[in-house]
Order: sequence, then structure tokens, then C-alpha cells
Amino acid sequence: MILSLLLGSLLIAMLWKMGRTAIGSPHLRRMALRNLVLHKSTTLFTVLGAMIGTALITAALLFQHSLVQSGEQLLEEQFGRIGYDLPAGEAGYGNAQLDDQSIERLQGLIAQGAVAEVDALLPTVSLTSTLIKRNDQGDPLSIQPNVYLQGFDRMRAQSFDWRAMEGIPELGEQEILLSELVANRLEVIAGDQVSVGADSLRVVGVVPEQGLLGYRGIKHASASALVAEGTARRLADVPDGQYTNILLRQKEYLFGTGNVGTRSSVLFGLGYRDVAVRGMAEDDLEHARRIFPIFSIASWSTIAIGLMMILNIFRMIAEERRQELGVLRAIGMTQADLTKLLRLEGAFYALLSSVVGLFAGIGLAKLLLVLIGDYFALGVLQIGGLSIQYQLFISFEPLITGFATGALLIYCCSWQVSTQAATVPIVEALYDEEERRGRNGGRERLSIQRIAVRLLGTILTVGLLLLSLTDSFRDGLHDHFSNLFPLLLIEIGFFWTLMTSLIVSRSFGKLAMGLQWVFRPFGRIVAVLRMALRNLEVHSKRTALLVLMFALVFFLTSLSGVFRDSFIGHFARQESRVLAGGYDLYATAGGKRLTSEEASRMVAGSEQVKAGIVEQVVSVWQVPLYREQAYHPNALEFGSINGIDRAYVALSTLKLIDRDPAYRSDLEAWLAVVNDPGVMIVSERHANEAKIGEPYQISLMGGVIQKRIIGIAAYDEGSNDLPATSGVFLKQSELPNYTNDPKTITSQLLFRLTQEETSAADVEGIEKALSLHNIYPLHHPDADRKVGVDHMAKFFDTFASYSLLSALIGIGGLGVIMFRMVHARRQQIGMLRAVGVSAAVIYWSLLIEGSLIGMLGIALGSLIGSYVGTIMVELFGRGGDFPVLFPYGKMILYMVGTQLLTLLLMMLPARLAFRLSPAEATKYVR
Repeated sequence: MILSLLLGSLLIAMLWKMGRTAIGSPHLRRMALRNLVLHKSTTLFTVLGAMIGTALITAALLFQHSLVQSGEQLLEEQFGRIGYDLPAGEAGYGNAQLDDQSIERLQGLIAQGAVAEVDALLPTVSLTSTLIKRNDQGDPLSIQPNVYLQGFDRMRAQSFDWRAMEGIPELGEQEILLSELVANRLEVIAGDQVSVGADSLRVVGVVPEQGLLGYRGIKHASASALVAEGTARRLADVPDGQYTNILLRQKEYLFGTGNVGTRSSVLFGLGYRDVAVRGMAEDDLEHARRIFPIFSIASWSTIAIGLMMILNIFRMIAEERRQELGVLRAIGMTQADLTKLLRLEGAFYALLSSVVGLFAGIGLAKLLLVLIGDYFALGVLQIGGLSIQYQLFISFEPLITGFATGALLIYCCSWQVSTQAATVPIVEALYDEEERRGRNGGRERLSIQRIAVRLLGTILTVGLLLLSLTDSFRDGLHDHFSNLFPLLLIEIGFFWTLMTSLIVSRSFGKLAMGLQWVFRPFGRIVAVLRMALRNLEVHSKRTALLVLMFALVFFLTSLSGVFRDSFIGHFARQESRVLAGGYDLYATAGGKRLTSEEASRMVAGSEQVKAGIVEQVVSVWQVPLYREQAYHPNALEFGSINGIDRAYVALSTLKLIDRDPAYRSDLEAWLAVVNDPGVMIVSERHANEAKIGEPYQISLMGGVIQKRIIGIAAYDEGSNDLPATSGVFLKQSELPNYTNDPKTITSQLLFRLTQEETSAADVEGIEKALSLHNIYPLHHPDADRKVGVDHMAKFFDTFASYSLLSALIGIGGLGVIMFRMVHARRQQIGMLRAVGVSAAVIYWSLLIEGSLIGMLGIALGSLIGSYVGTIMVELFGRGGDFPVLFPYGKMILYMVGTQLLTLLLMMLPARLAFRLSPAEATKYVR
């Protein structure tokens, strides 16, 4: 907000100064507008080129603002003032349920101010269940699994958050209040009946998710609904006076954001372990947005490219009109008025391009949300289990920041150029360009300071390049800047791009000599090259800026291309069944201890499952390996204690990297775990320094496991979020001995399909069958991996396209500059034609002059971007198989396409020079 206010203030100051000049000096206003109308092609290309930069930065700001606001809306809908959740079973003194005594103790602590950031609590009874709409015969018509049902005392809820209780009616014992999301999915309205287990409840109303009704629990259920407290107790089998959860309300501050801002427990030191549900959600949303600054980098790069183009064009306009400006000074216009005239023209350019860019940026932000909004939503879902729908939010702050940034930068360019042009002495201004160069000795003389700066820049460029080839440089980046090395590499790449563009643009003299020597038998070609390269060498600053424009575009494009293809190639090669250890689908049955036989019968007897598609169903009992993961949405990432049976051994393809020599094969070792309660197998990930044959001890909430290790199972980083692939493996019947609450045991149902490639309809049938038993969701690792890869590819493709939009600025700017150069060289071209130089030679020299700039910039940017991308992939892929892949086809297409557009645009000014007659060109004497 501070930046927006600052930029807005500067914009107002610019408009005030512009308006004051336009009103106070109407003759200057008319002259400025006349120049814009007179040079329509220059005005159009300049506005369009500058507009793209403003549009991209506005789109980036709007997109980021929309991500943040969509997240804030989600937090308000699903949490409201709920900051923390204390679940039953986490009390330090060992109560399996939270009771009235716990509530009284906590209320006393809160009243005494002993609980920071909390000012109220609400005990609730909750469960996650499946809602079913049935027909008159009792058959299911529609199913909504994974619904978080909760009940609480109405008076306590009013005291906890009165705003969240507005519109919530009093609920009877057989009644339910649905959120709009659940009602729409079930296709029910008020008065209809829905089933929850064996109960049939009447829908008393449908309201939007907000606050208490929107809360979906610690593990983020798919939807939410409210029932009476007594109904919740009956469904969850919780006796009177006990509760499953205590919700803690965060304090409100006058100037606070409303966010918790931490993932830490607030009751940990008081004998309880609560979960900072809102703080974790805030962190997950922020984590998913961390990749977005790459678009901001592309946007600011585009702004820089636009500035180079504007600066070049303004310089050329001032140079072309130097004699005109000298005449104005000679007939009485003051230096102050001349400065005002040029700045007024610059202000008109700034406002026109920024207005057009603002509307284009809004459209581009909407397009970005359509293209990659799902990518960020998938990231939030995978990181924290939150379901979010991103939508466009348009507000003052991003719009004024984007508009003001574009307008002020363009105005600053015109300010700098107008100051230089207006301070040129009258006599010097009346000379044309060639006369001035002759009077100055023909070449720019370098001072000792400039020579030293160029030499130092060259040494730094070459030295940094050589240093980047060493292992110590790359190890240092990875080890000491693990979170910052991508940005550091991009900054280094920008530096290389800048310096190599400057070095190459200063080397056209030597390049010209080399090419002339190569083509010395072909006089016509030498003449064309000499003319083209001479202009590039004479106008070295302009050439450097133009080369840099193209180089920056293709630096970002090639960098993202290498990164995209390398990572997509790595993930695309992975086989999901191999990563999962032999299964294709899995689902979690929380609080249930199903045997493999029971799970198989449940699936085989279902009408929803197509016959012959499921080869085998296995049930693995699990408890958390670490206490901290018990209520984490992605608990599987930590590994688990897996209780296995013979069915799992027959299904699993997990290999042992080491085993007790007493067992002749991996199969024998696995079967020993199933039969012998005194042994276990440990995953490579959790073995630490444990050795075969040694006792291995694990401390749990319900006891200590100490068994002998007979094998160490291989672990693949790609399977970190898949069940029964890591942790500890022991006999299934042993697991209940190590937990004081049987409900903490979950059954992981693993499905091996007859064919690995199974249709989505068949998988949906299995999911529906499981939902009827309140088991949800069904995960399909292969489909999830493909979706993730597709979203990643779409993200980087969008970024490449986003970056390539900058190429339009470069091409358009080059076209404008070439048009202006032809106009400025009218007499020079006329004289060449008059002394016998053919029109074709002039045509090809201009065409080569423009295309050579594009080719050099594209080549430099592509080489540097590919090299930096290679380093980045290597550092990201440390410890894994990440071969570097170059997108040859796509890069060639981008390069050839850009070069063709450049050539086509260069034909217009070259054709203008071709059609210019000697008599017409030489009759205008300046």
C-alpha cells in the first residue's frame, strides 16, 4: 500500500505539472499534439511497445493480488475467527476425550491471560462422514463423501462468534443444516432427507459456508454441515459431558490483519497440544504463491525492455529534430519552453500507453487465472489439503501501481532525453549528424575512466563465467544459499546478458573486418555488409540497447525452457506402480481396522465396481511414526508404522537393499515379519545408522517398540507421499499393542488393478463403492502424477509465452527505429543513389542491419539462458536423477519465428529506402 501511495503521489505530481504546462502554454500543447499526429507510425509503435510493459506488470500485480484475496476469502469462509483446534486424545494428562473439567481449566487459563492470542473457546463434537441422498426404495441417488459434521451448544457458539451464527437456525435432533456446496452436489433443498450412516436427517436450510459452518476440521474435509449437539454425539459415539474438539478463538486487534501468522501451538506449555489450523492454512497458501515472483521478474524485465525501446525512440526523435529544435531556439524559443515541449510530448506518450496497457493488463490477468490458476490451486491442495477456487479481484492498489509504474518510467525517459536535447548549443544543433561527427573527429573518444570501466566489466564477466564452471561455486550456492540460489542465478544471468550485449555491440568494427575478409571475392556482398555494419558501429549505444532487448527476452525464455523440459522429463519417466511398491490406487479408512479379506469382500460385493478390474485389495494398518504428524493433512510424507500381512507381501514390489543373511531372499524376509512378532523391516529413509541384526527402538504415545531389524527397504524420493512405502514394517496383529487409543489406527486400502491403465469411469466406480462405507477419498497416484506434470508444463509454457510477449516490444521498437533511421538518412541515401549505389544494395544493407541485431540478441540470450538453466537444474536435482534436457525444437521455433517477424518488419523501412528517388532525397537542404 505504501508503494502504491508513493507511486500515486508521483503520478499526481506528473499530471499536475503536465496540466499546468498544457493550460499555461497552449502553443506548446498544440505543437506537442501536432507532432504526435504528424508522426502517426512512430506514435502508434511507441504506444504499443510501452503498453506491453505496462500491461505485463499490471497483469502480474493483479494476478498476485487475486491469489492473495482468494486466499483471504477462503480463510474467512472456512475459519472466520477460529485460530486453533484442540482435538481429543491430545490432552497431556492422557484423557481420550475432552470433558467439562478440561473446558473449565482452559477457560480459567484464558481468563487469567495465560493463553496468548486466544480470548474464547467453543467445545464441539465432530466427525467426518458421507451424506447420501436416496430414492424411495433406499437406493443412493447422489453421494457427498468426506463431509465434516459438527454440533455444539448454541449459546456457547453465540458467545464464541455471534457473526458466524447469524442465519443459523435452531437444530432439532433429526435435522441438519447444509452448506451451499453440499446441497448443490447432493441436489437437495430444504425439506429433503439425507442419510448419515443409519440415520436419516431432514435438511432445515442451506446457507453459504462462513465461519463455524465453513470450518472443515484439522484435516480439511471436502465440505461442511451442522447438526444438533445431541445428534453429533450419537453419530460420533461420544457420551454426554465429553467432546471431540475445542475450538479456540484468536484475538482481534484494531490494526491487525486478522491472520494468526504462526503454525505453533498456543497450549503446548500448558499440558495440551493444539493445532494452529488457521496459521497452517495461511502458511500453505503463502507457500503455494512463492513460485509466482518469477512472473514479476518477467514483468520487470519487460519494463526494462520497454524502457530501452522508449529511450532509443526518444533519442532518435530528439536527434532527428535537432535542427528543428535549433531553429526554434534561434527564432526566440527559450530553453525552458523547449524542455517543456519535449516533456509534454513524453507525458502524452506515457498516458496513452499506460491507459491502453491498464485495460490490456486486466484482460491478461484474467487469462493467466484461466491458464494457471488451477496450478496454484493444485499446489495448495497438495501442500495442505485446502480446496480453493482462484478468481480475479480488481482493486485500486494493483491498478494504480501498474498504471503509475508504466507512466512514470516512460515520463522519466522523456525527461532525461528532453534535458539533453534542450541544452545543446544553438550553433551545434543547426549542424546535421555527419557534420557534427566530422567536427568531433569521426569517432567518440574514450576517457581513461570509460576504458577502465569497460575493462573491469569484461574481467568480471569472464571471471564469473569461469568461476561458474567450478564445483566449489555450485556447491557453495547449493549449500549456503539453498533458498535463494534460483534468484541469484537469474541475477547473474542478467549481468552476463547485459555485459555480453555491450561487449558484442562494441566489436562490430572487428566483425566487419572479418566478414569483409571472408567475402572479399564477392564485392557486392562486401558493399552491403560494410554499409550495414558501419551504421551499427557508429551508433553503438543504440545497437547495444537493441541487442540487449532481444537478449533479455530469450534469456528468460530459454531458461524456463531448459528448466521445464528437464523436470517434466524426470517426472514423466517415473512409473507410479513402481513408486507405490506395486499398487495402483489407495484409500484411507480412518479409525477402522479392516483386514485384507474384509476389504476384498467389501469391494467384490459392490454393484458400483465393475467385475474383473480389481486384481487384489490389501489392508495395511498404520499409526503415525511421529507424534507431530498425527493431525497433519499430509501425514504420509513423514512415514508410518505399517502393520502388514501375507496379502501385502504378495502385492508389494519393495526391494531390500540389505537383509539378514539368515534369509535367502527378500520374500523370506518379508514373510518372517508377517510370522515373527520379534522382527521388523525399516525403510532406508528411517534406518539412520541402524544395522541388520541390531535392536531398533521407537517411542510412541502408547508404548515403545523394540524389535530386531532383519531388512532395510529401498526408498525412492518420488514416493514420499504414498502409503506403505516408508517407515517401519511389522506384524499386523502387533500394532494395537503400541497405542492407547484404537481409533488412532487407520487402514490403508491398497488396490492392484488388472490393468495399470484403467478408465476414469472404472476408478470412479471404486471410489463410489468406498464412499458408501464412509471411506474417502480414493487416490490414483498415476493420474495425480500426470495432472501435476501437466500443470507444471502449462505453468512454464505460460511463463515462456509471457516472456515472449516482450519480443513484440523489441520487434516493434526495432521497426520504429529503422523507420526513423531511413527518414534521418534521406539525404545520405539520396547521395549514395546519386553516385551510383543501386537501390538493391541499400535495401539489403538495411535489412541485414535490422536482422543482425535480432540474431545477435536471440543467440546471446538463448546461450546464456540455457547455461544458467543447466546450472539451476543441476542444483535443484542434487541427490536425484535429473538429466538436463534442451528444448531444441521449441527454441528453434521461437528463434526462427521471432527472426522472421523481425525480417518482415524490416522490409517496410528497407522498401521505403528502395523506393526513395535520388532527386527527391537530395532536394531538401537543411
